[in-house]
Amino acid sequence: MLHFKLGLLSILVLVSTRTMADISDSIRNDKAVVIYEFNEASGDSFIDSSNPKYGASLNLTNYTPGNVSRGVDSNGDKYISVDVKSVIRSNSAAAKIYNECKKDTSNGLTVELVVENNESVQLRSGMYPDKVEQPLRILSYSRDFTNRTIKVNGTNTNQVNVNFAIGQFYDMGNLYLGAVTTGSNNNLFTDPLKSSTNGLLLKGVSRPASSYKQTVVLSVSKSGIARLFLSDRNGNIYQASETSQGFGGQASAFTSRWASDAYLNLANDFIADSQISTTLNRNDQFANGTCVDACADNPNRFWKGKIYRVAVYCQALAKADVFGNAYAVNRNEVIPLSQVKVNDQLLKASEIYNRLTGVKTPIYNPILQQIAAKLDSQDPIGAAALLTEHPLFYNITVKNFAAKMSNRDETINVPLNDFTATIVGATRDNLNSKTLLYENYYYQADPSKAAVPSDDVDDLLKSNNHYEALDRGDFDLKAVLVKKTPQLVFDGTSAVSNPTPAGLLTTRQWAAAHFLAGTNRRAVEFTLREFTCTPIENAADSSGPEDVIGRDIDRNPGGSMSKFTTSCRACHTVLDGFRPAYAFMTFSNNFLKHSLIVPNSTANNLNEDNSTSMGVHVDAPKVARKFNRNETTFPGGKVVRDDSWVNNANSGTNKANFGWTHTSGKGITEFGRTIAESKAFPKCMAKRVFFTVCKREANAKDDAFLTKVSEEFSSPERNYNLKYLFQRIVTNDSCLGGG
Repeated sequence: MLHFKLGLLSILVLVSTRTMADISDSIRNDKAVVIYEFNEASGDSFIDSSNPKYGASLNLTNYTPGNVSRGVDSNGDKYISVDVKSVIRSNSAAAKIYNECKKDTSNGLTVELVVENNESVQLRSGMYPDKVEQPLRILSYSRDFTNRTIKVNGTNTNQVNVNFAIGQFYDMGNLYLGAVTTGSNNNLFTDPLKSSTNGLLLKGVSRPASSYKQTVVLSVSKSGIARLFLSDRNGNIYQASETSQGFGGQASAFTSRWASDAYLNLANDFIADSQISTTLNRNDQFANGTCVDACADNPNRFWKGKIYRVAVYCQALAKADVFGNAYAVNRNEVIPLSQVKVNDQLLKASEIYNRLTGVKTPIYNPILQQIAAKLDSQDPIGAAALLTEHPLFYNITVKNFAAKMSNRDETINVPLNDFTATIVGATRDNLNSKTLLYENYYYQADPSKAAVPSDDVDDLLKSNNHYEALDRGDFDLKAVLVKKTPQLVFDGTSAVSNPTPAGLLTTRQWAAAHFLAGTNRRAVEFTLREFTCTPIENAADSSGPEDVIGRDIDRNPGGSMSKFTTSCRACHTVLDGFRPAYAFMTFSNNFLKHSLIVPNSTANNLNEDNSTSMGVHVDAPKVARKFNRNETTFPGGKVVRDDSWVNNANSGTNKANFGWTHTSGKGITEFGRTIAESKAFPKCMAKRVFFTVCKREANAKDDAFLTKVSEEFSSPERNYNLKYLFQRIVTNDSCLGGG
């Protein structure tokens, strides 16, 4: 039995509709305490254009000239672009915000942002809350983190350092987060469900919160209701979340712990003048996706992107104010949570939703009731099936599952590509997943459904433009992907049919990852690793034959034949036995070169041997030269003359672990089929799905379950259907319960 702790929760059920309007200029000009719309012609000062009735302007300054630029979009809207790590903050403590929000006439707080995140990788530097550099701050009303003694009402006291903030983070999907310090708050960005002392925390899903201008509104009332509103790529405003958890509706608690000497900051928390140089020189740039220096030390929450508008109100704007004129026609109906029965099944449904869509959803989402009903009727597969038709299942979960196998670093932080898209499409279409390794197809976007670059040569074979544009545009992969056949390769002039297609193994992405330079041994190593979950050291066989090993491998390394026998032979007998399957292929100049298509006489481009041809060997005129180079290292070694291969991982424990159906073959297509028809393939896919949806590696306790599931997966009834594998694994208690 699974047990879920609900905690001190007071949530409202939301049935959301979307509207095109937003906060009107008249409301903004009347009620906003500060407004920044970046209309200045130039310079590093940003003028507060709010109503003078709220006091002197609270202007902002860019303390990092050159790091922030100005621009105008196609609609004529001005913005500032935070291009690299920057320091932007008010010239003094934001006393006008503090004083106005403290007044009895204030009924709460609203923060309005119009932003564009153009650097999605910055959201993947770590999964909040496990990585403390998350969430990245778009706006922060905060004080010096190095000084834990804060002035409250003029008195020194140990208080929190952030009064309120809006940021972004990554939790299997890009999410916005709004948080407000309240009377009971100790940890601003800690989930209130984990402790009754934590303050308000609102999460809102946005797909992908990048590459388009987006409105973000956080509204918190002293009566105890907090709401987060977002807009989608079409400008439609919708309510993303709503809660009263955090201060129990006590007006006296609101702002009682705010620091009076906090500053208003953009694109980070507060950075003191003395810390600017040190902070900017820290080794924690966005692009590398890691934090080399101590992430826990503030400041390290830089955000970059475009900012069009910032406004802060010491009023909790009503929905009618946020939605504008469209509110009378399209309004969100709110139903009290008391009408929703919250039990273990509903909470389990919520967890299944998160695992399959990659994002979290409020307990009041109506689909959770449907999932719970399926669970109650002992139909867990039917419950999961409600979500395996959800667009986010494909755009996040299956995409991440596939992306991890598509690159040498085995990371999900890579752009969409033909390898990943093909797995996504095959999963959607319920294809037999074995065919992914040997049949003649791939997936790309239907040009009638996605306006992205789609030239076969320039955008699919010689670059990843097509798929990266799909990624940037946040297109619904479930809706736009189409199956294409045959697979294509570039012959130096145009796109032609691949004469030896093998599904994923002949995609551009796989070639770029594993055919670049080298000797294509890496392609064999990663084929075993990704599709049988077997590292080469586990497949190594010291009893295997030596005569398959290439001439480039020294049999007497460092003058020690025993070193070759004990350290090299076991791996190479397996790698070099399979390696000829990839004999006709290499990757250079950004495209896959096939020696049967790109002849030696074709001066298409320089390759890794610095020749102006495909580069083949005189003893093997159809084989890529790299297979037989360095032939003087051990002249008696194997010369690869064609694509015939032998399976030397077929004895002892390997025979039982892999369960092979073929001991030899010819060509990459037969090689792919051999991998797909092995006993290890379905078990490996089960392990990979388990990791994706269970958020942990399988352990010994899970082995019996995974064996059973892999047998079901490979049965004639299930026909290697990946979608079923996700449905079957995610609903198991050991997955949801964490083992």
